[in-house]
Amino acid sequence: MKSAFKAPEFISEKECDWIIKEARILAENTALNCEGTEEFNECLRQYGCRIEKGEINFPSAVLDSLFQRIEAQAETITEGSFARAADLPAMDFRDDDKFHYGISGQAGLICDVSGKLRPCMTEDLEHFARMADTFPELEWHHPAMIPQDAPVRNRELHAYATIAMNNSSPRLVSAYSKEAIRYFMEISEVCYGTRERARREAPFIHQLWINTPFTIDGAVLEGALEARRVLGRPVKIVNMPVAGATAPVTIAGCLVVGTAEMLMANIITLALDNCLNGYFSAPIAMDVRRGIFTTGPETSLLRFGAANIARRLFRNNRMVFQSFGLGTTAKTPGAQSMMEKSLGGAWALSCGARVMGALSTLAFSDVISPVQLLLDIELSHELERMAKGIRVNEKTLAVELIRRVVPTGSRFMEDEHTLENYADEQWNPMFTDRSSAMTWQQNPKDMLDLATAKAHELWNSAPNKSPLTEAQKNEIRKILSIADKEMA
Repeated sequence: MKSAFKAPEFISEKECDWIIKEARILAENTALNCEGTEEFNECLRQYGCRIEKGEINFPSAVLDSLFQRIEAQAETITEGSFARAADLPAMDFRDDDKFHYGISGQAGLICDVSGKLRPCMTEDLEHFARMADTFPELEWHHPAMIPQDAPVRNRELHAYATIAMNNSSPRLVSAYSKEAIRYFMEISEVCYGTRERARREAPFIHQLWINTPFTIDGAVLEGALEARRVLGRPVKIVNMPVAGATAPVTIAGCLVVGTAEMLMANIITLALDNCLNGYFSAPIAMDVRRGIFTTGPETSLLRFGAANIARRLFRNNRMVFQSFGLGTTAKTPGAQSMMEKSLGGAWALSCGARVMGALSTLAFSDVISPVQLLLDIELSHELERMAKGIRVNEKTLAVELIRRVVPTGSRFMEDEHTLENYADEQWNPMFTDRSSAMTWQQNPKDMLDLATAKAHELWNSAPNKSPLTEAQKNEIRKILSIADKEMA
């Protein structure tokens, strides 16, 4: 059953239209700074864009064509010979109503099971990958941590390999250079057996980031185009405008900038691959008092506002960034982390989100925590139960049961109906204490104590479920060694 509560509207349709209108004007009158490749520039010129001295301009006729294409969009998210973006693992949109939640973060620090804050190492990612495999429903939206003992230019590649050798499957990792794509692909071929299967299933990506305001780095573009060539998938363009830093501090102003960049992004993907990019903008806020990115109500409002605009623009949830993070600025698991994550998750759920990210992250994803991972899974299970809503049918109304049991008194617990239905109706937490006060007093531990103890256990004993043979792992190690020498 789908939950039927109405999502709050942070921006009205009229206000969404106003922002989209201003974003279009901005896109038409602001150049996108980009030293594009000859292939890239030629595609855009043929589509009608003007390019001069590293500046891409989007004439009114090109924007008109974009809005016509959006209006006429088909149900599929892409067209042509490329794989559908919806088929890629761990993306931020889903075709179903199932509740999803996943690990995020590319942290350089770990708050380990002892509570110590220190740099992440390869051994930490090995333990973390095995621990995460204990929860088969847990997705990976990022590699969680980037091992700091790996060569600087190849840390993401080492993360990809480490997870593949310590988890039941390779997991989503972003490449950040054209040169690295080759080695990501070679490792994927070892994991999947053939190049064809690796092209189809390998979860590594190289997204094309727009650096707000209105800039695409040439090296990032080259990497995205190389991934497009190697994997045979459309370019995916994303942005992350920062209110108070790379965009106006006002939420509405930041949304105008982010939307204008997304209009440009869709024109680029139409020119390159004849497919709409969608609205994959993840705006965040800068705490101007402290000069650092932050979670909290301002970032939540930015995300929810962007979602409102995206759905108004595309009228198709499959074209919209749907992932909302259980974010926190806390540096260790505890009261602050759970307050911020719980509020953020509850608001996201009420706004229609069915994909929760940022599990295991702390300090705005700068820190990863195995203890926080378990607490976040607990929170996600509670949110999932809320998302399921209330089942109303002959069985759950239980009218005949009521008529039969009431004359005997309050004896519903012993009835077969309770046994058949309690598991579906009631949430069964791992760490949240639901015992009586007197029972709890005999072993007075809170959920943080229990999660820490479980994290210790899993960290040290979770089995390695990687299907790779030792010969395959040695082959991956050789690829890493070659990559480290050639890209040092």
